[in-house]
Amino acid sequence: MSFLKKALNPRMLVPTLLSAALLVVLLNIAHAGDVAVEIARAAPRTALPVCLLTLVYLIIKAVQWGHYLSRLNIRPGWRKLLIPFVGGELGGSLPMGVYLENYLLKGVEEIEIGRSFVATTWILITEIELCLLTLLIVGVPGWSWVRPLAVALLAGMLLVGWLLFRTQVARQLLEQWQPRQRWLQALLGGVRQFIAGGRQLFTWRTFLYGFPLTALYLGAYVVALYIVGRSLIPGFSWQAVITTYAFSLATVLLVSFLPNLGTFEAAGMAVLAQFAVSGDVSLGMLLTVHVLKTGTLGGDPAPAVPQAGAHCQIRIRDDIRGEFIHMARPGEHLVQSECGF
Repeated sequence: MSFLKKALNPRMLVPTLLSAALLVVLLNIAHAGDVAVEIARAAPRTALPVCLLTLVYLIIKAVQWGHYLSRLNIRPGWRKLLIPFVGGELGGSLPMGVYLENYLLKGVEEIEIGRSFVATTWILITEIELCLLTLLIVGVPGWSWVRPLAVALLAGMLLVGWLLFRTQVARQLLEQWQPRQRWLQALLGGVRQFIAGGRQLFTWRTFLYGFPLTALYLGAYVVALYIVGRSLIPGFSWQAVITTYAFSLATVLLVSFLPNLGTFEAAGMAVLAQFAVSGDVSLGMLLTVHVLKTGTLGGDPAPAVPQAGAHCQIRIRDDIRGEFIHMARPGEHLVQSECGF
């Protein structure tokens, strides 16, 4: 019964249904059978390098989170940090799901959640800024509005950060707010902790340290996308993959009320269309990396690839509709792939 209550919780149910709906729409646009073929082609060939790059991504990102926490005088130790971090990565497919790591960290260390929120938020801010800078440099072919929007967003983020963490505006507003309700008092306390922690991290030193680390772990994900893309399209370019990832990640981080899974793929398909990549190939590429990354976190990254016979039967379960897609191509080997997307 408790599991059913959690499953039917609107905070879990609505994002899950929205994510499922987005994927159904994308699969219909790109033709689910063709997407299945692309995933079955790419996953067996790229599983090992993608999973190794996923580990690089996770290790560097965990180091960055630990550094930001230590700047806030939060030092739980790596053993206690690991499970909350992995939980946040697994929850990343939900809107604001990455903040699950802060709740898990509070459970193992009894840390004020408002302060640990700052470290997670700073990671997101650094990712957004790096993506916007990348889009400012490379742009998106045919989309002249991307560069001006990137400049406006970067300027706006800098202005908001300066007002919140380098002036007394936020502190004076919070001092004037004296709520009577307990939950509002708790919220006020969390906001004050967040502002205080933000003042500690809003420095050039933090960004000079954070940007290289962010570039390294996001770069690992870009390389993973490139490897999968090259396995499907021999002429796949670095510009296409860098632009796609920067735009897609910036979209899911800025429009944070939408689920990561589905929104990321929709944005990526839109950008890849500007590089003349078909919908089935682009969605297959993006979902392959997502499936392999999730598999790495879950400890079972490599899909089974038994080969026998002279025909190819691709059997990929569509968990959204609860059915199987069967396709066959003469002259190819038997491939069975179970993908939980």
